[in-house]
Amino acid sequence: MMKILFLFLGCDYLSVLAEGSVAVTNLDIHINDPRIDPIVDFLIEHQPPQDAGFRHGVTLPYLQKNARLALQSKDLLETLGLRYYSEEIFLNNVAPYAVFTEKRTDFRQYFFQNLRGLVLLELGTATNTPSSSSRRDQYLSLITAVNEHVWSIFRNSITNEAQEVRFISAPPNEINNYSIDEIVNGTHTNGIPGSSCTGMAIYMTAAFRSIGLPTRAVGTPHWNRPKRECPEGDQSPECGNHNWVEVWVPSESRTTDSDDAATDDDDDDEMGEWVFLSPGDGAPINSGWFAPVPLKYQVFAGGNSESKNALHAVYATSWKNYMDEDSGKSMAGWDKEERNRDVPADYFIMEWQSSRDAAINAWDVTRRYSANLVGGDIERMSEVEIENERQAKDDEEETYA
Repeated sequence: MMKILFLFLGCDYLSVLAEGSVAVTNLDIHINDPRIDPIVDFLIEHQPPQDAGFRHGVTLPYLQKNARLALQSKDLLETLGLRYYSEEIFLNNVAPYAVFTEKRTDFRQYFFQNLRGLVLLELGTATNTPSSSSRRDQYLSLITAVNEHVWSIFRNSITNEAQEVRFISAPPNEINNYSIDEIVNGTHTNGIPGSSCTGMAIYMTAAFRSIGLPTRAVGTPHWNRPKRECPEGDQSPECGNHNWVEVWVPSESRTTDSDDAATDDDDDDEMGEWVFLSPGDGAPINSGWFAPVPLKYQVFAGGNSESKNALHAVYATSWKNYMDEDSGKSMAGWDKEERNRDVPADYFIMEWQSSRDAAINAWDVTRRYSANLVGGDIERMSEVEIENERQAKDDEEETYA
């Protein structure tokens, strides 16, 4: 079986940390840069339990190098006058070295070197563009270009041919949160580079973070499909889990002048917003085979893992746990605008692993998707309306059966 080596332009090959880490070359961020320590402190304070105590290769040097590489990508955007997110967004969605519980690897430098050209091509003239919508459009164009290009940036070490990373279907709810090198080397896919949806989301999240774009993985433990599609409920393959990604893009309300770059005092909701992407299938931004159906049938759980709706909610990963233990789980008393916002969740429910033990922090983002997909008022379709709609379809199917 042929293995693929990760060839760098002037670097060693990418490898799992247990096999050795990659040397950092051509890195402008000095090891004594005062910005490094706050990033490392944030990552350690909020890291998953599996990494605590510098385990699994997550050593202090590794964290420092990861911080330097994250700053490198952030500085590239700031050099272009294009910073559009707060420090909190950066720490939580650019700086993290992992997504779920996949093996920890060195990935940033290779992605940065191979995608930096796209950043300059798509965003290099942004500071000369007069309208905020143009800046937003440039970022959307960059996201599209990366999604087209990133799947073939690795090359076979023997033939030097581009090695395409592709979607490879896997049984639902099984472990498939592969690391970057496992995906590219086809470690768990018979030597064929690729993964199912979870690994593809990890791969794309790593790529976008490596060029300074805030990114997080999104998914649902089970699709909330009608009985005719999932006769065994959540145990039916058609109602298995699914994952995709979200990328933070500038809001249309932001101007393009470098003097109007984001500051830490700005409101994140005014600076930007999350758009979603289905990794590797060529679908346009904010679309995919799962939207609007079955995505619009997912049910809000208020971030409560013990809710009866928890397995049918939509979650987004978060490095930091934003759950306020004193606020309780009830959404009662929240005004309409607040109810539409992402809500901190207990943890990201992963059907392939004990989610509570893994403690991957998360947001419940179901209401935002529902509002965008269903349309109209922020108040999403009620469960009764959803069930009525589904029952009507069932009745119609029976009539013409």
